[in-house]
Amino acid sequence: MTPEFTAHRVKQAQAYEATNNAAYGFGTFSDTVIENVRVLAYRYVDQWNLWGEVDWYTTLAVTMMIGLLVGRHRFMQRLPDLMHLFRKLIWGSLFLGLALGASFTLIFELNRSPEPSLIKVLGGLCYSLSRLSLMAFYLLVIVRIAQTASGRRWLLPFEAAGRMPLTNYLMQTAVCITLFYGWGFGLWLKVGPTAGLALAALIFFAVQVPWSLWWLRRHERGPIEALWAKVTYAPLGQATLVK
Repeated sequence: MTPEFTAHRVKQAQAYEATNNAAYGFGTFSDTVIENVRVLAYRYVDQWNLWGEVDWYTTLAVTMMIGLLVGRHRFMQRLPDLMHLFRKLIWGSLFLGLALGASFTLIFELNRSPEPSLIKVLGGLCYSLSRLSLMAFYLLVIVRIAQTASGRRWLLPFEAAGRMPLTNYLMQTAVCITLFYGWGFGLWLKVGPTAGLALAALIFFAVQVPWSLWWLRRHERGPIEALWAKVTYAPLGQATLVK
């Protein structure tokens, strides 16, 4: 990680930014597909980028395992009995997340040179644990609110959207690439942070929440979730049937 190597990586990133803007903002549908393939190859073939991908998938896997443990120990069914513990965990996870966040910010501000060091390893660890602690804080606050009658009424629309997460995730992708890409409405580079936040809220609250409520009044689960369950569990069910 020499200054020359860092400058080379920055130049590479700037080149990809330029081709991204050209393909996504002004290109045809085929241009965006080709650019996506280039970006995926750059992320998963380049050894330096691959380190970041391994780190991301490791973090994702650990978070999923925490969710699995929560379900296996039936924490959601035992919530009323655990509320006294949740109150302590809420403040503890918030304090820990903010403290770790301040620590990694300070470490990297004081160590801006490109070469690796043990203090940067500590900074990276603080960053990952800070994300985990703050995620726990957000989750615990939502669970705490959901245990009240008024909170349950307020969260009901979000519950509908949360029951079909894969459908809504893919819908967001379809809506946003249509809005932003050059072959759609061409809003790429034309929407600032404030307008982007407002647009995200509009898509979620004005489109996805009403759509989720409408769909779940007629179906048990979202369309993509139903397809996923069929693909996942149908072979298992057939094997059990044959047995």
